[in-house]
Amino acid sequence: MFSLLINFFMLTALPAGNVDSLVAQFEKAKGSARAEIATQIFKLLDNEEVTDSLMTVPAGINLDTLAMQVYYWAGEEKIANNDFSAASPLFDKAAALASKGKDLEIISDSYAELAYSLTREGKFDSAVQACEKAVDADTRLGDKDRLAISLNTMAYIYHMSRQGEEAEKYIRRSLELAKELNDTTKIALRYGTLSDILMAEGRFDDALESASEAFRLDSLSGNTAKMAIRRVQMAAPLFNMEQYDRAEKLLLQAEPVLAATGNMASLGICENQLGDIACRRENWKEAERHFGIAIQIYSHTGERLSESRARYGMYQALRHSDPAAAALHLERYAYLNDTIYSENVSRMTAEFDARYQNADLESRNEMLRNRIFWYSIVGLLVLIVLVLVFFLYYYRTREKLEAQEKRYHVLSERFSNLQNEVESQRPEGEKPETWLDNVDNILLELLQQGRADAKTLADKLCISSRNLSRKFYSATGLSTIDYILRFRMERACHLLSEGKMNISEVARECGIDDLAYFSRFFRKMTGMTPTEYQKVNSSSAKNSGL
Repeated sequence: MFSLLINFFMLTALPAGNVDSLVAQFEKAKGSARAEIATQIFKLLDNEEVTDSLMTVPAGINLDTLAMQVYYWAGEEKIANNDFSAASPLFDKAAALASKGKDLEIISDSYAELAYSLTREGKFDSAVQACEKAVDADTRLGDKDRLAISLNTMAYIYHMSRQGEEAEKYIRRSLELAKELNDTTKIALRYGTLSDILMAEGRFDDALESASEAFRLDSLSGNTAKMAIRRVQMAAPLFNMEQYDRAEKLLLQAEPVLAATGNMASLGICENQLGDIACRRENWKEAERHFGIAIQIYSHTGERLSESRARYGMYQALRHSDPAAAALHLERYAYLNDTIYSENVSRMTAEFDARYQNADLESRNEMLRNRIFWYSIVGLLVLIVLVLVFFLYYYRTREKLEAQEKRYHVLSERFSNLQNEVESQRPEGEKPETWLDNVDNILLELLQQGRADAKTLADKLCISSRNLSRKFYSATGLSTIDYILRFRMERACHLLSEGKMNISEVARECGIDDLAYFSRFFRKMTGMTPTEYQKVNSSSAKNSGL
């Protein structure tokens, strides 16, 4: 077994060649030079046994097709060397070029490989998106076999991203298609994947049942290599159910077969499990042997998570007999865990940003749209309220003006009637009432001084405001304020009708210095502005004069 391991390590230690430099040259080249560089790339890939046989460049091949093949197989070379971060961009280019054509099989293969490499990078969201395109292409092809493989890849992605429910959904769909195809080998493969998914979910009985069914199907076809893998899969749930004897028996049966077939991934798992069982039994020497093999395997394959597990197991095995060596393994274990943790945090942060940045932006846009909507509603309501207040104010002001105008006409009519009545009752040749004349003269003087109010007038007449109001009512039927108002308006109308003064001068003659106030006051009492009144009455005076 150890000779096989040495051969494996020698093969994996071979240099990757200069594929990268050739791909860089290929991207810069044009025309026929591209075909020559592609030929060199294919020869190198054949030498490294990345391709099953030497690929040739047919004459007149479409340049996009050629580029797609170069990127695809260069990506395969990166996967063979576990360089998934370099593989993903190559498969991404291959998939983009494949999408330009109509060959659904090539599209499916390109996106499936892209999904796998992205999964190994831990970029699960991007891997799911790529795999969905592979599933779509296979669905359109109507090829159940290819579709089953794509669904299996989708299950693997969800399994690696710890989304067991989604993983189980896709693997069961893939399993149903395999059963429809009646392909025993592929059915066994799906049961094996299902076992791994159920194992990760902690459903050990179900995981053992699925692995056992996969083993049974592989044994029907006599596939010894696959049967060894199934034994490792069955051992995992048995170990967790503390059935160590049964688990160890299966693992010891699988160990030599896995080493002989060069299945280092499964052999590493097998050795780690055997080491764990030996630790449970405190068989430290046996544990040291198994963990030592696992460490050699994972140091070359770069599986850091599995290596960290093997390092910790080695620490447990050595801490009693060789504490110094145990400390070195513990230090390596801590380093690997810290590295894995840091990368996981970075990946999760990047995925969080990618996943939620657009959602956050959309949320902000939606919030902004809602805010604008409600601001618009509030603004519209405020506008409606302002319009209603304006119209209410307008109609109420109009009602007041109409009421004041009616009051003015009523007062004017009453005053005229009283004057006519007094005149009719006065003996012929008798002079008019001298008291009102005196009052008018005083009011005229007060108007010019801007002091025409009831109290000032009463002081000038040397009587109380109350007695003055009684005298006015007895003589004219008006209160003191109404009489002064009537006098002020008649004075203003008289001066405006004469047309000898402008509006400002008339206002001052009526005891009002504020022209705007005078205009509002005059309009309330007459229904016209001073200018309109002057224009109408001046024209009437001229016409009557003619």
